[in-house]
Amino acid sequence: MVRACRDATRKAKVHLELILTRDVKDNRKGLFKYINSKRKTRDNVGPLLNEVCVLLMEDAEKAELLNAFFASFLWNY
Repeated sequence: MVRACRDATRKAKVHLELILTRDVKDNRKGLFKYINSKRKTRDNVGPLLNEVCVLLMEDAEKAELLNAFFASFLWNY
């Protein structure tokens, strides 16, 4: 059942993209609206716990914590 639903979803997506690309000369707005909907990214990072289990809410604190984590991660390899 899951496989059938997944296949139907994929086919519908391919069909939509085919229609958008085929009609691009007549409907540019629709194509660019679809492309921009796929380019959305998340700008925020949720609260994080540091080593002593303190909840960090400020962006600068979260950036320092993530920087320290990934810097130590890269040095281990």
